[in-house]
Amino acid sequence: MPKFNPEPSALYFTDNGCILCGEHLGMTARFTGRDISGQRIVAVKPRDLAEFARQDFVCRCEQCGKGAHSVAGV
Repeated sequence: MPKFNPEPSALYFTDNGCILCGEHLGMTARFTGRDISGQRIVAVKPRDLAEFARQDFVCRCEQCGKGAHSVAGV
């Protein structure tokens, strides 16, 4: 049973600051909650989105371009 259960439409910080939606996390991330370098996958939170907005940065999945339609754990 997976320890980490990503939400497909939520965004996550992964290896080297890459932002991916739950659908595009790799297998290691989906099953362990860590990327291939061993760093913990971290969900993008509302405060992160607010900070991105202040900097005129649109937070999107780097694979499919999906925006932050939901925030994990909220």
